[in-house]
Amino acid sequence: VTEDTMRKRLILALTAVFMLAASTALAAPSEVRIGFIGPTTGTFAGFGKMMTEGAILALEEADYKVAGVPVKFIVEDNRLDNELSVTKAKKLDEQDKADVITGLVSGSTGLSVHDWATKSGVPVVYAYSAPEDITMRKAIKNSIRPTWTGAQPMDPFGYWLAKHKGLKKIYMIGEDYSYPYTQAGGFKRGFFRGGGEEVKTIWHPTGTDDFSSIIAQIPAKGYDAVLYNGAGSDAVSFVKQYVEFGMLDKVPLLGQSN
Repeated sequence: VTEDTMRKRLILALTAVFMLAASTALAAPSEVRIGFIGPTTGTFAGFGKMMTEGAILALEEADYKVAGVPVKFIVEDNRLDNELSVTKAKKLDEQDKADVITGLVSGSTGLSVHDWATKSGVPVVYAYSAPEDITMRKAIKNSIRPTWTGAQPMDPFGYWLAKHKGLKKIYMIGEDYSYPYTQAGGFKRGFFRGGGEEVKTIWHPTGTDDFSSIIAQIPAKGYDAVLYNGAGSDAVSFVKQYVEFGMLDKVPLLGQSN
């Protein structure tokens, strides 16, 4: 995902935030408070930085006002931690009196806050967190997604690879949490629908620096391609090591939406 695309999505997300915030302005006309949760440290710090910059850009374009009411923007770092994300959401709600909460990058942190929002009733706009459950199987009235689900782009990609490129077997390596699970689910649906036969999945924890043992286990024959299903610094490390170990000359490498 390019920085320009990320910025456009965040502006769209903040527009949805403004719509929610405008409704709360009737109860608190002197100020609208927007709480923003995202990782500004750790593996996905780059995503958190882009989200924050995009949100600030949208607020600046709106002159930090919605429906004529001043907006206060409160940023919290969740360090990509599920429990900390809920703690930050509670803090924004109970201490900062946020009218709406937005941000959230990873699928797992988004789902954790979503479970909290189900009980608290606080409006949440998910700027990037993309598990299907948030707006499908676990949909609630106070949660809004202005962007995608992780499965959406992967379904046609999988279908195209099988139907039009003739790939039958894929060796997938991905980060062990909800967003890559969603990506894998979408890919498999499309791949098998297009005539694919097998998708073998290998999972690793986020924040992995050394992929040598994982790459060493990739069969040199038997699979049409390797698909890396991860993002952030993990994706950079994996691709660099895949090339350095000479695997790119043996098995083609595919990427997912990030």
